[in-house]
Amino acid sequence: MAVDNRKPGKLPARDWLRWLPWLLAALALAWALYVAPLAQILAVLWQLTWLQLALLVGINAVIVVALAGRWWVVLRALGYSLPYLRLVAYRLAAYSITYFTPGPQFGGEPLQAYLPRQQHGVPGVTSGAAVALDKAVELLANFTVLALGVAAIFNLRLLSADSLAALLALTVVLLMLPILYLGAARMGLRPATLLLGRVPILAKSARLQPSLCIVQRAEYQVCALCQQRPGSLAIAFAISLLTWALMIGEYWLAARFLGMTLSPEQALAAIAAARLAYLLPFPGGLGALEASQVFVFGAMGYDPAAGAALALLIRARDVLLALIGLWLASWYAPGRSGTKV
Repeated sequence: MAVDNRKPGKLPARDWLRWLPWLLAALALAWALYVAPLAQILAVLWQLTWLQLALLVGINAVIVVALAGRWWVVLRALGYSLPYLRLVAYRLAAYSITYFTPGPQFGGEPLQAYLPRQQHGVPGVTSGAAVALDKAVELLANFTVLALGVAAIFNLRLLSADSLAALLALTVVLLMLPILYLGAARMGLRPATLLLGRVPILAKSARLQPSLCIVQRAEYQVCALCQQRPGSLAIAFAISLLTWALMIGEYWLAARFLGMTLSPEQALAAIAAARLAYLLPFPGGLGALEASQVFVFGAMGYDPAAGAALALLIRARDVLLALIGLWLASWYAPGRSGTKV
């Protein structure tokens, strides 16, 4: 029988690491509320009318529908035309997992790949390849917008020179990752297969060989699509940029409703701060999002409470979408009858 030698009241190191993101999130949220007290935030939010809220909800509904366009195009290019609104629902279900998973906006991809296979009979390898391409194009668009936002932060001089240099370096690295992956796939290389094959524990494990085989087959389809149908990827990227234009417009309009008239450069800087917050290992950017908006709006000369109010609007929208996604994920859960089309 194993004996627990831990001292009473003392947490092991791995438990501290598990709770560390939550502690940091709480500290960031506490700082945001210290700079922008809750009473001031509520006073800013009270300016909103029901008509303005309805308009923001309508724009966000359009954005949610548009976000599935990239995935739909990729699946069609791979030979599978699925009902568009079904893909919207599947993407929301996957988003709910991603949103509540600590980390830089990953986590729902296995569910996103699983649902087309379970509901429509798309081969698992093909579905995985479609999700991989969808994610690569999404990251390319996201990091392109992030680079523009960091350039705006630089022009507005919102950070010190040293902080800007580190931020620019991080942005360049992030932007190069999807570019290098798609470029390698276009050349017929298989980066994920090559990298995973060089990990000794993966290469020697008989239990993991079937998973490696699936990755290899999926990446083969990724390379084939990049070589044979580059126009489809260009359309998917254009859809991403169009969706980003809608999201930037919705952000600017929400700020306007809260009493802030942002220039395009200021809007990009504030959005970049929000995107950087989501890259931190906090679930849904908890605390980091609020702190980022309080900081950036204060640095631009606006009331920090207005920035916090905008962050709370974003938080309310994202949590609502994630809850809808969780309901959809439970509806399409394995073993539930009557969901296959």
